[in-house]
Amino acid sequence: MLSDSIFGPRKIPHAFANVSEGDARLMITCQPAGTMEDFFNEASKNPNTTHEESQILHRKHGLEVMGPPLKVD
Repeated sequence: MLSDSIFGPRKIPHAFANVSEGDARLMITCQPAGTMEDFFNEASKNPNTTHEESQILHRKHGLEVMGPPLKVD
């Protein structure tokens, strides 16, 4: 299994995509955590939210979705 790490500074837009053939895992560490635990708890209660509901939840916790998912060829 390959592994790598990256530092994503606060307030800098960033994205990720699995560019390998197989499955991938993503582990995120937030320091300081702020309201991230609350965000994940709320998001896990209803995985079938609409795009608008998801945007509201993200904004509530200081997050912003930056465009559509990345396309990997």
